[in-house]
Amino acid sequence: MISGIDPRRFCLVLKGLTALSLAFILHWTIGCNGSDSFHVLSGTTMGTTWMVKFKAPGGWGRHSSADRQRDLSTAIGRELEAVNNRMSVFREHSEISRFNRFLPQEWFAVSRATASLVKLALDVSRGSGGAFDVTVGPVIRLWGFGPGGQRHIPAADQIRAALAKTGSRFLKVRLDPPALRKEIPELECNLSALAKGHGVDRLAHVLEENGVVDYLVEIGGEVRARGERPGGGAWRIGVAVPSSTGGVQRVVALRGRAMATSGDYQNFFEVDGIRFSHTMDPRTGRPVVHDLASVTVVADTCMQADAWATALLVMGPEKATKLANQRAFCVFFIERTDSGYREFMTPSFQALLAEPGRRP
Repeated sequence: MISGIDPRRFCLVLKGLTALSLAFILHWTIGCNGSDSFHVLSGTTMGTTWMVKFKAPGGWGRHSSADRQRDLSTAIGRELEAVNNRMSVFREHSEISRFNRFLPQEWFAVSRATASLVKLALDVSRGSGGAFDVTVGPVIRLWGFGPGGQRHIPAADQIRAALAKTGSRFLKVRLDPPALRKEIPELECNLSALAKGHGVDRLAHVLEENGVVDYLVEIGGEVRARGERPGGGAWRIGVAVPSSTGGVQRVVALRGRAMATSGDYQNFFEVDGIRFSHTMDPRTGRPVVHDLASVTVVADTCMQADAWATALLVMGPEKATKLANQRAFCVFFIERTDSGYREFMTPSFQALLAEPGRRP
């Protein structure tokens, strides 16, 4: 434990954490309140880190605790492997990679989990007016934001050619039997914008299957919490200041829900003083040009929060705020201004602030 830090007020900061700093935080949380029998398991997945912090169920005896942890760790690893085997575009034989190579415009059988995730993606796409699109991969690569890409400003005709290969309207899904279908051969599906959130939900399911009722699950900054944190009370989750310098903008008391943040401050390039973010507008084939720096969404599932955080970030402050209020979303916006950052939030998010009325 680090001197001067009260582990009962442990606050996980969403986004803005390097793998090293996250590992540092996990180090001092392990066993931070021995009387509560809290445990921490962690590792790597999806090109980032994962962490599970949980209170041992009442049935775990002192002598069986190590075996129970080992079994739980094995179950978590197995679940993460299954998630990657379904939807990782970096695995040649994953379901989604095989679908992307499948050229016939016929139904392609997938797991129910993959079909359900694509259905959610299409629902969010329609609900956001096309601001969210899991087929936009060719455009992202064109701008150099894909793995190993050289970031640059492509020509207008190149953008039009890439857009011709995209469009959620060309992607179809059915749940029974679960399958996907594309209406243009070149169409591809990339579920990266939901995969971490889905992984968080799956790990939460594993914990609950093993009798755990007090837990925090995190993958790459996306979180889901249930029950109480060490020392009692809701889990305290920090929303990072959207800058490379880090810091905490707000702290949320989270219990029984999930939270995800999307921001434009970690992956971008500049040309002649103009900032080009990796946050791509699927409707234009170009990076967003507004000043919305980050969007944090609280929802019942992490994959919902993950998808809507991305969609609202693409929409921009005015349209995103209007939609969030119309649909009673729980959302926190941070906008970049000439004098610093301006924050605004929906009433339901205001109610979750751990320290309302002041900025930590």
